[in-house]
Amino acid sequence: MIRAFIALSISETLERQLSLHAQSLALQLNREALRWVPAENYHITLAFLGDIHSQQLPKLESIMASVVSQYQPESLSIDDIQWFPSLHKPRLLVATVAANSQLQKLQQTLVNQLRQHGFSVDSRRFRPHISLARAGRQQQAKKFQCVLGKLNTEMDEVVLFESKLNSSGARYHALAAVLLQP
Repeated sequence: MIRAFIALSISETLERQLSLHAQSLALQLNREALRWVPAENYHITLAFLGDIHSQQLPKLESIMASVVSQYQPESLSIDDIQWFPSLHKPRLLVATVAANSQLQKLQQTLVNQLRQHGFSVDSRRFRPHISLARAGRQQQAKKFQCVLGKLNTEMDEVVLFESKLNSSGARYHALAAVLLQP
């Protein structure tokens, strides 16, 4: 079994910028029980699939290619860093992606196609973000200061990832990728 999800990759530039912000936030929140996500794991999840069989990989690649062919690359902006799902129940510290209709449509089309082909997809409302840190169960949201400036990435590559869990956190391995064409 493969624990899998489909996500948008982000640019190396944004990865570096968010990593610097994460380092600053780690200093501000140094007493917090947070597990910081390695910068190489930064991505924007489109669909969490859970456990799949390796025989399903060709079908997933086909669905991804079909959906991605309907969209062109699009610039995405990061508009905030905040606690998810809320200040009252902080589970993640995330960089949120500004509202973008093409990103919303791409995600919804992908999820619809996956479901039509029998895949079970997480049904939570899509709130595009990049996870920076994971909070412990009893975590209290602490205030922090972070001036983002202009942070952008391109919506230009959809990737099927395998997630391998271990004691130090998750490791992601790309199984397939499809580029959006202009």
